[in-house]
Amino acid sequence: MADYGFRARNGSNEIQIDSTYKNFALRDKGVITASAGWFHGNFRQANAYTARNAGIVAFRSNGAATLYGMSPSGSGMSLNFLGYQPGGTPVTIWWYVFDEPIEASIPSGERYGMIVKNASGVKTFDSRIDYMRTADFWSGTANDIPSTSSGLPPNFALRVYPGITPAIIQGNMCNSQTEVPIGVGPGVQFMQFRMWQMAKQDGGTIGQTICVEDFGPNSTPSNWPDIRRAQFSSTVIDVTGL
Repeated sequence: MADYGFRARNGSNEIQIDSTYKNFALRDKGVITASAGWFHGNFRQANAYTARNAGIVAFRSNGAATLYGMSPSGSGMSLNFLGYQPGGTPVTIWWYVFDEPIEASIPSGERYGMIVKNASGVKTFDSRIDYMRTADFWSGTANDIPSTSSGLPPNFALRVYPGITPAIIQGNMCNSQTEVPIGVGPGVQFMQFRMWQMAKQDGGTIGQTICVEDFGPNSTPSNWPDIRRAQFSSTVIDVTGL
């Protein structure tokens, strides 16, 4: 049961900010360029660091990109991004980390506002900080996302969000890998493929595609395990002004 708070109503809805209020707030953000070399010439990588090893990561980018890994780094966390452009053109990535309100950063110059605490004195809401604003939940299967052949410009499935700057929080992604024999009999060769589901932001639009990373042909198999993830889920948020 709520102990303290504030409730506002209009003609059809209401919002209540009280001691039970739950949302994530902006703790950290940055801009990086995926320009470092990767195993394949059309892909580039970049790493960012955030000073706490918890939180939810969102990003937007001016080219196809994915958050391919997160790992502890000291008391913080390393964020590992991969970008795709034909020829390995660098990709700019804007990243955001959201966390519990008590961990959030208060923007400079914000001196006044409303704070709500629970009965234990823990802050549950602070009007001075930037909260996560959800715009959409996008889910489906690999068949819903077009593929981008190696070396070609990305081919996106698009969703438009008028009036906002969208960013994406990755959930389950349609990433996969496989190895395929080429030819038969003596002299057979092998191709290896990795498929990365990636996103791009352009104005009020988010696009998603599956980019192919190919290797070979090689005379010796790599014995990659066959991995296929057929379903994806992602959350689109509004980062306007952040």
